[in-house]
Amino acid sequence: MKEEGGGTMRGTGGKRSAVAVLLFCLSWALGNGLLCGAGPANAACGDGALDPGESCDDGNLASDDGCSAECRIEPRDHLMCYRIRQAKGTATRAPSEVTLADRFESGEAKVGKPVMFCRRADTNQRGILDSGAHLTCYRIPPLREQRPRQQRTVLIGNELGGRILKAKRARMLCVHSVPLSGLFPILIPCGDGKLDPGEECDDGNTVDGDGCAANCRLEPSQRYLCHPAKPAAGSPPFFSQVVSVEDGITAGFMKTVKPVSLCAPAELDGGGVRDFNTHLECFKVRPAQGRQKPLKQKVVSQSGFREDRFTVLEPRVLCVPSAVIVSPKIPSRDPVKCYSAKHLEGTPRFEKRNVILADRFETKSMSVVSPTKICNPADVDANGLLDPTTHLTCYNINQAAGQPRFKSREVVVYNAFGTQTLTVEKPKFECVPSEIPPVASSTAVDRLKCYSAEVTKGAPPFDTRKVKIADRFDETKRSVVGQPALFCTPVDQDGKGFVDPSADLTCFSIREAGGQPQFTKPTVRPRDEFGETALAVSEAETLCLPSITVFESEAQ
Repeated sequence: MKEEGGGTMRGTGGKRSAVAVLLFCLSWALGNGLLCGAGPANAACGDGALDPGESCDDGNLASDDGCSAECRIEPRDHLMCYRIRQAKGTATRAPSEVTLADRFESGEAKVGKPVMFCRRADTNQRGILDSGAHLTCYRIPPLREQRPRQQRTVLIGNELGGRILKAKRARMLCVHSVPLSGLFPILIPCGDGKLDPGEECDDGNTVDGDGCAANCRLEPSQRYLCHPAKPAAGSPPFFSQVVSVEDGITAGFMKTVKPVSLCAPAELDGGGVRDFNTHLECFKVRPAQGRQKPLKQKVVSQSGFREDRFTVLEPRVLCVPSAVIVSPKIPSRDPVKCYSAKHLEGTPRFEKRNVILADRFETKSMSVVSPTKICNPADVDANGLLDPTTHLTCYNINQAAGQPRFKSREVVVYNAFGTQTLTVEKPKFECVPSEIPPVASSTAVDRLKCYSAEVTKGAPPFDTRKVKIADRFDETKRSVVGQPALFCTPVDQDGKGFVDPSADLTCFSIREAGGQPQFTKPTVRPRDEFGETALAVSEAETLCLPSITVFESEAQ
């Protein structure tokens, strides 16, 4: 079993999660690496560079460190956190002076009393990867900053959707801990030299700083600085969801009320961080039915930081592993307006051919069957165009026999219309950069593989809207933008590579607003790597926007 931060748990620990949480490999310094997912088999995994086909690359081929030997992000557990108070009779402890640093800030602080205890939770029956790991969270004052870090407005994505969060200065430090008595006693003591259930290591002592911490967790351990946070102006609204929770304390349904904090991986006294990639977004929760009485259970807990005695009370927040991008920037690519098209009678027909297509989701042999769409660069609401000459011709594709079926995915995407949570279904088209003679084009954009997609059930709905779209066919027309219909991601065809593997498109159904001139159906002869074809163009079908994919997981 694998725990947050990449450690390995031997012994008990619950079933493996059904959801492979695939997150961005974010750079510690810049925080803006981009997720590529599964892809070409020849990607240089282990070289420290994020190549097409990799969702992370930490410079080695070891698993259990947050990035697997296949350069895939490893799954993470959810945490249910409870309000606590120091047990009566506990001696007053002088605040510990420490140096802390995360991606947002760094400096010195005095660590105060424990205020929250977090237990690994099985949510919606997905299982627990490491039932032996918990967090104890301590109150801290604002850090006395030594140097500025990155801004605290971030784009975040997880199973509960995507938001733009504005975080404040950190007010809480959370560290791994092991309950010695109370709710979850460890029956066999740490430090006996035997690897027992709930331990990642046991070197025969309870000394920190020797690779195996005093609580029998591998070093460096995973710590978090937690920042109060709320959705920023312009962020999509948060929609409450009901989730089932089983963590050994709570067993039932909880309702997520609102996001309240963002927890970032943090260094304590320069001790390192095991996993820089996985952040936690924490949501205030309450019982979905009735009220839950405080537990009032006394616990003795030990961390590599210190030992504490406290009383566990009612649940307060559910913390979900999340991907974060600081200062989100949409890829530099034009929106495109796509029209239905078919072979022009009396001209040579397209000859079917076989190709190997490798994208973030899969690598498969596919048949490119026939052209079905032509897409033009589109000026949306007079925002201008980067390259009016590069078009896309989209072809129907079929999967060659004998290969596994595509497994649907859930993705959170961010674009000019905000954030959408989508379920991505089967592949539909390959869209190839094209030029329409006599206008030459560099066609310096990626091929795309487009999948059918729709808003995930239970996710925030997409609000329709009106926009003005100008392209080479329609001049300028008012259009009504409907629901997401396709998710298109860059694809490597026959090992030819990528231009920008992060430049996804999200395509929305569109229809013309009333009271405008009727569309005159043109004929075009686009030219691309497959040759020249003649197409009869009919109605507009979709508007596709450049998008960032913030979060990706295998659908249930």
